[in-house]
Amino acid sequence: MELHGNLDGGGILEGGTSECVESVNIREYWGHRHVVTAIAVFPLGDRVVTGDGHGRVRVFEKESKQLVGYIRAHNKHHVCCLHVSPDRKFIASAGLDDLIQLIDAGTHEIVKTFKGHKRQILDLKFSNCAQFLCSTGWDNKAVLWNVSKLSKQAVLKFHMKPVSCCAFSYKNNILATGSWDFSVRAYPLDKLTPASPPPRRLQEEDITILTHHKSKVTCIAFSRAGMMGTGSYDGQVYIYHYRGLYLLAHLDPQGGWLRSLAFSHDSLLLATVSDDDYIVRVWDAVTRELEEEIPIKAEDLLLCSFLPNGKLVAAGSLM
Repeated sequence: MELHGNLDGGGILEGGTSECVESVNIREYWGHRHVVTAIAVFPLGDRVVTGDGHGRVRVFEKESKQLVGYIRAHNKHHVCCLHVSPDRKFIASAGLDDLIQLIDAGTHEIVKTFKGHKRQILDLKFSNCAQFLCSTGWDNKAVLWNVSKLSKQAVLKFHMKPVSCCAFSYKNNILATGSWDFSVRAYPLDKLTPASPPPRRLQEEDITILTHHKSKVTCIAFSRAGMMGTGSYDGQVYIYHYRGLYLLAHLDPQGGWLRSLAFSHDSLLLATVSDDDYIVRVWDAVTRELEEEIPIKAEDLLLCSFLPNGKLVAAGSLM
């Protein structure tokens, strides 16, 4: 596998080295007897988590490829999605058994099983403070879980179709969900998680609804500088100011539907991955100009993300 280009947290550098781009090729991580169906990378990029079609979750050292954790998370049920908490304490795993397993990232023991969905779970995300976890699913709802209390915090039933993705703002004041009803909805987290329980019932007027996409919304990401990016089956990316949630820019990667998007830690870059061309596109998040296209030899490119050191990670089944 070969990557072209050189990135760092401050923008695009001239030259053709790949020292600042890291790849995670699931073919190199041995021990899977079934197809790998989900993948996540630890916040510092030092460990990789995989889930397979038989309900197993594995944790590997990224550099040595050594298996350090093995969890029977979902009994013979396909693992749908994975996420690692920003404080590195927990791994969340969702399966076709409609369950969410909260796994201790140190001991690899299951701490809690969350039950709240009646159909397949499509996405999982921890809040930046690691206190909350959001899950979204085919049952047209999102569920907010309180990780510190190991309990259900709120159920959000505001979408008309499956809720496919979610993300928390870095200041932990907004939870956004995207749906196959073509909309993105943003919820004020302080009204879902008040200091004095119980939380009051959220009303439609509390929610900001964004309807720029013309097809199913597939991914959402927030920047630390106050932007929110969304991607869809329409192949388009929209960038909003997260406070007023007004539209800042429209990007057209000219590829297939959007699999993944991520902002760099300094908020200067935005990386996008489309479904059909196996190219990571890197945009200037300020000028919104396409800065670089990084071709990746892959059978399946699942995600892209930035590490704190500015390196860009591309993960999937690479050739």
